[in-house]
Amino acid sequence: MKEQTEDFNVQNNPLNYSTGIPTCNQQDYCTPQIDILEDQSNVYYVCELPGVEPESLNVELTTESIFIQGELGAVIEENQKRADFVYQERAKGGFFREISLPVNVDVERAEANFKRGLLEISLPKVNNY
Repeated sequence: MKEQTEDFNVQNNPLNYSTGIPTCNQQDYCTPQIDILEDQSNVYYVCELPGVEPESLNVELTTESIFIQGELGAVIEENQKRADFVYQERAKGGFFREISLPVNVDVERAEANFKRGLLEISLPKVNNY
């Protein structure tokens, strides 16, 4: 998580909605896969987002949950635009995920990067002793 090739701003994108309702009511809705890892000092979220443009991604943090919203696009080459699908497995469409945080974290010190279709978020734990 230390190597960051492209900084990603973990702020609310004003073009997106924090409720997710407009996206969830659409027919083309998908659920990206998320891994959650933990060590002694941090909680890490790794989310697969193939075809998502960083400017269309909305990530919000609270002290209780993490919210991720965006649009998985269909990656089609220019010469394939005139073709019809015979079979399709890749997900496309809007998505919305809200996941509870497993422990207390310092959302002000959160770090994120987005590269090669993976959103990686690191959240430092707060010691409450």
